[in-house]
Amino acid sequence: KRVSTRSEDYKQGVKILCQDGEVDVTEAKHIIINAPSAKSGDSFCSIQMVGTELPQTETRQCKLVKQIISQERFKDEYEKATSPGDTFILYTSASSKKLELHQPMSAIVSKDNCEEYFGPFAGRCYNYAMEQPNLNEATYTQLTGINCVGEARARIIIEERNKRKFSGIDDCERRTKIPRIYLEPFF
Repeated sequence: KRVSTRSEDYKQGVKILCQDGEVDVTEAKHIIINAPSAKSGDSFCSIQMVGTELPQTETRQCKLVKQIISQERFKDEYEKATSPGDTFILYTSASSKKLELHQPMSAIVSKDNCEEYFGPFAGRCYNYAMEQPNLNEATYTQLTGINCVGEARARIIIEERNKRKFSGIDDCERRTKIPRIYLEPFF
């Protein structure tokens, strides 16, 4: 179910139905993952800010886009997802070098500051946010970082593509003997 991420929409005792049952958002005990294509944020949780009576929400919005995030786009996402006093973080695979944050309690994690935000896990986080790599070009590290492609399968893929590039999924399956279900995300 798609739900609002704005704190003003939740009063004490208001519950929302989640996968494992009803949740009182104001208890600040849960992170709620919103349904796909939700109008506001992708996930949120209630937080109690020092000096405030009512809980606010911390909302996270993820955008897999290639175009630079503009001031207007950031402001639109912020306004859809927050009430005054709420916290908002936009995660994006795009650049945001020229973006100036004018909205209070807001942040952006983009390809420009991903490493600073995620630390030693930055490379893996960024790679998972992007599209699957091309099997004919992916590095050993990229291949082994993908679900169901361990070291042995990565070696087989690299050995076979060094002989000749894969022409498609049928060619890759035939030559590597890797089950088609694991190859489908790449093609």
